[in-house]
Formats: sequence, C-alpha cells, structure tokens
Amino acid sequence: MSGNAVFQWIKAHVVIVISVFVILISLIGGPIVSDGWNAEIASKVKKRLKKLDEMDRNGQQEFQWPGGEGVSEQTYITRALIESYKVAAAGRVGQSDEVVSRMQAGNRGDTTVLMPELFPTPKDPQRDLEVLPPVLHRKIEAGYDAVLTMMHAGVPPTSKELQEELEAKRDTFVDRNFMKGPGEKLDPEEEKDLREYLAEQRLAFCRDRANEVGVYLAKATLDPPTYVNTQKPSLAEMFTWQWRLWALERISSVVAEINGDSPEPLAAIHAVNRVDVRGLMEVDTPAAGARSIHLGSSGRGGGGPGGMGGPGGMGGPGGMGGPGGMDDPGGRGGSDGPSAPPAGTQDFERSVTGRITNAEFDVILVDLDLIVSLDRIDEVLEGFSVPAVMSVVDLELGRADAFEALTRGEYFGEAPVAQLILTVETLWLRSWSQELMPDETRVQIGIAPRVASEGGSGGSF
Repeated sequence: MSGNAVFQWIKAHVVIVISVFVILISLIGGPIVSDGWNAEIASKVKKRLKKLDEMDRNGQQEFQWPGGEGVSEQTYITRALIESYKVAAAGRVGQSDEVVSRMQAGNRGDTTVLMPELFPTPKDPQRDLEVLPPVLHRKIEAGYDAVLTMMHAGVPPTSKELQEELEAKRDTFVDRNFMKGPGEKLDPEEEKDLREYLAEQRLAFCRDRANEVGVYLAKATLDPPTYVNTQKPSLAEMFTWQWRLWALERISSVVAEINGDSPEPLAAIHAVNRVDVRGLMEVDTPAAGARSIHLGSSGRGGGGPGGMGGPGGMGGPGGMGGPGGMDDPGGRGGSDGPSAPPAGTQDFERSVTGRITNAEFDVILVDLDLIVSLDRIDEVLEGFSVPAVMSVVDLELGRADAFEALTRGEYFGEAPVAQLILTVETLWLRSWSQELMPDETRVQIGIAPRVASEGGSGGSF
C-alpha cells in the first residue's frame, strides 16, 4: 500500500488511530505515572495516619479502677466511663465503711456500762454521785463474780478442809485396819501404812476438787476495787472500776475459750496466779517489759492496779486524790488536760507492735502469771492474739513445780507444766469508748470534754 493510501486510510479512520495511539502511550507511560501518584498518595496517607495516631494518643489518659491494686491502663475518659467510675468508687467506699464498721463492732463486742444512769453523765449529779456509788460498786463486784463464773474458776481446798478430810479418813482407816481407836499408839509398820494411805487420800481429795473447776483463780487475785462509805469516789474513779472490769472480761473470755469445758487437770491454763492492769486512764502507755510480775514472783493479787494504791484506787489516777479525781482540775471536765499523741503514733521502744495510746485508740496492758500445760503453750499464745482486740507483746517462760503446788492443794494433772508470764496488749477504739466516758475521764486521757447546749462544758458535776 502506497503512502498516500495509508494517509487516506488514517484520515478515514482518525478516531481509531487516536484510540490506538492513546492505548499504546498508556501501556508505556501509565506505570511510570501511576508509581509517582501512588508514592505521593502513600506519603499523604502516612502523614494523616500519624496525625490521627497522635490525636488518639493525646485523647487517651492513664486510668485506674478503684481498688485496682496499682494496675492502670490507657483509655479514653468519656462521660460513660466517669459514671462507671463513680459507681465503682461508691462500691469501694461502701466496702471500706463495712470493714471499718465490722472492726469497730469487733473491738467493742458487747461492751456496755453497768449503770447508764451514771455514765457518761448523771442526770442529777448532786444526788446521783451521793446515792449511786455503792450501787455501782455492788454491780462491779457482781461483774467480778461473773468473770470467775465465765472461766469456771475455783480455788483448791484450804488447809482446814484438807485437815478435816484427812483426820476423818485417818480415824476410819485405823479403826478398820488396825482395830484401834483415835489416840491409840501405832507401831512403825502401821504408821508407814497410814502415811501411804493418807498421801493417796490427799492426792485424791485435791484431784476431785480440781475436776470441779476449770482454772485455779481466786476473786482476790483479780483485785476488785474497794469502796468506803465515808469517802465519796469521783465519777472518773468509778469509770475506772468499769473500764478495768471490761479489760478483765476480755481476758477471762479468752481463758474460757482456750480451756473450753475441760476440768482443770485437762485444761491448757491450770492457774492464774496474778493479774495486773497497766496503762488504764493514762496518756503515756507504759513499756511492755516494765511489769511487776516476773518468773519466780509469788503472791496473788492485792496492792496492784485497781487496788488502794493502783489506778482506780483511792490514791491512784481517777481516785480521790489522783489525776482526774475530785482534787484534780481535769477531774471536773476542764479543757486543760494532757494531749494524746496523734493517731498513728508508734513507739517500738515500749512495745514490739509499736502501738501506744493515741488519739485513735487506748492501749491497756494486762500482765498475767499463769501455770500452763507445757505442750499447749502455742495454743495459749494463739488464744490471746485476737485481731483488733489484743495481742501478746512480751512473755517469760519458766519451770513450774507441780509437787510444790500440791502442798497448796493444787493438782495440775499428770502432764508437765510451766510458768508463763504474759503481757497482753488490749486495744480500745475511742470512736465508741469516748461516748461512754464522763468528761473527767475524757480530759484525763486527752479527749475534749462535751460541749453543753449553752456553749459551756458539759461536765458531769
């Protein structure tokens, strides 16, 4: 075909020719152009994604749910999340309040005052402080009796009881076995037989008495307060009677729980030889180790705290002439009393726990001289460890002579025994106890007195 004919064909089919040309150009140059466009679009998209990611990160914040134990997460703080957080926080607060309430209830237990007409404030101070002290004292005495009953406490036979028992047994034995009357001389062999028989009878008599009690403990050992009609006790002193009884009730409940219904020979705690209560009505908590009871010490009660010369006694704190008493300014509900240390204050030189009386709770120490079964000491120590109520902060352990105790009529059974000296730290939350205290007591231990409706001190006098 000639060139002219080709040119004429192209003119006749110009659209087809242009289309073919465009297609060829696209096939050759399209990939090159598209690669450039793709790179530019990818760069723009990448920049936009980076900005969106930065905006996303800036919109998220560190968040931790209430009670999450330090575990946090990055999330968006939205209104829905905030509402959910409020609900969760309210639930945690409710749980915390329940725990605190349960702890306070556990610390208080069933503690109540014996005479609401006296504590915290008598309705008619002039009359009530004249008439009610002997009534309260009788109730306190009954409270001490109840403490003994709770522990199934009792005393060994007295020397007189033993003598009368053995004399009766002797006469019967001599008459039945030797055909001799009282006062007739016995030969050496008869005297030997009689001694062996009386020794057996003495042991049996003491064992029978031991099986009737849960622990050897006399009321005098608890040292109940004295009352003299000619000396009117202050309201603070009478509250000390009440508070000391509370402390002894807590100790006795532990002893009763440890021993259960076991008779004395089978009990973990065989005898309570001495009891001292320290730190009562005091802002300065005494050191745990500074006690008057030590290994080898003897004596059972009398002259200790709560007696004539101890706290709550006639000359002790809260007594007639002591701090918080009638002759002390703080005893009348003044506001110039001592200040308690701030809540949370600790002193590890006084106690291994570091706990001392402070604005949140009072610490009262109870020293105990016990005779215990040697193989059940762990059980005793565990029994005196009650969360938020009491714990053992000091102890001494020594040998106890069961044969020497038998000369006093005390029978501890066949198992080995030991002398255990304990200092038990008892805690008293002020959140409830201060509501029961008269103003004299409050001021004495660093609590502000009540404010009467007219703006003055709501003292009890």
